[in-house]
Amino acid sequence: LRAARKRLQTEVTKDVGTIYWSGLFPFLFKDSRMTAIATVYTVGGFVIGADGRSRARGPDPTKVTEGMKARHDREDNRKIFCIADADKTLAYAFMGTVANDENTFDLYEETNRQSKLLSSRYFDTCYDYVYKLALGLKRAFNDARKDGRLDAWYSNEDLGEEDNLIARMMLVGYFRGKPSWTIAEFRSFDDRAKLQVQPIPTPGGIVTAGGKLMPKLLFQDKDPRFAQYIRPTGTDTTLEQGANAAKSFIEACSTPLAAELDPVCKSVGGHIHIAAVTPDGFKWLIPPKNLEP
Repeated sequence: LRAARKRLQTEVTKDVGTIYWSGLFPFLFKDSRMTAIATVYTVGGFVIGADGRSRARGPDPTKVTEGMKARHDREDNRKIFCIADADKTLAYAFMGTVANDENTFDLYEETNRQSKLLSSRYFDTCYDYVYKLALGLKRAFNDARKDGRLDAWYSNEDLGEEDNLIARMMLVGYFRGKPSWTIAEFRSFDDRAKLQVQPIPTPGGIVTAGGKLMPKLLFQDKDPRFAQYIRPTGTDTTLEQGANAAKSFIEACSTPLAAELDPVCKSVGGHIHIAAVTPDGFKWLIPPKNLEP
């Protein structure tokens, strides 16, 4: 009966890779799947960039049909969105499981719904707000898993706790005028989604998600094969320099050499879009294609 009603969940390539945190720890998390996202803190505010490629995927690749590919395989997918309330402006992006094929589960739509529910509530800190927001998303994951809209996680039951990532949410922006950099992770334990929220200090630098190997090659090893894509960042980085650093990281992950060295990067590509969040608000530096007004 379970097999008969099995639904294929798709990930619209907000898929996950190694997190790199410059200047603090080489790697915060272990690995996972496929996207390229970069966030940079600069003297003028935050920059967040993402690639535009999306692919239909499922726990059983043999059940990904041509119709599913036609619906979900794109090069101009939008991955960056904004939460704007009186006390906060936050840009965010997801990697991992974000939707099913029927669109009866969509993590971006759920985030929009949860953010509207919380828009008039008071929170002491941005961490408190993000935790409450992510808690609602965790419930949405578990509800979808319970009623069959998400039939299975991508994670393998035999993998350790660092390998059972369902989705990761990266948020940057300002909360009551103060800069905030936060990551929320949803992991599978005993067939249920569990939540971890990690605040990141903001002294300047870059936090990326993309590939298992590329962050190390670019930022730690400074591999000469990728010299044209290496953009140093620090406490004096300008908004323009931050945008160049984010764009260059994503471009590096999109190269044939990156795909050869790091299989995760085979699914990185498409139209790069980049946004900035400053004390004055959210703005596009490179807008996504087909941007709705």
